[in-house]
Amino acid sequence: MLNAVGSTQAALAYLRAEEVSISPHRVDMGEGQPGEMREAVLELRNWGDNPVRIYGGTSDCSCVATQ
Repeated sequence: MLNAVGSTQAALAYLRAEEVSISPHRVDMGEGQPGEMREAVLELRNWGDNPVRIYGGTSDCSCVATQ
C-alpha cells in the first residue's frame, strides 16, 4: 500500500479518510508576557482531489492565534 500512496503520511491520511491534515497536531507555545509575539509553523496538506480554502482561527486565553 505504501508504494501506491507514496509516503507514510499519505497512507495514514488514506486509512483515516482525511481530506486535509495538519502537522503537528498540537503546539505548546509556553508562557508568554503581555504583548509578546510568538510564532509557530504548521503544515497543512490537502490529500483530496479538490482545492481547499482554509480561513479563520481561534483566540484563547487573551491571545490571538491568527493575524
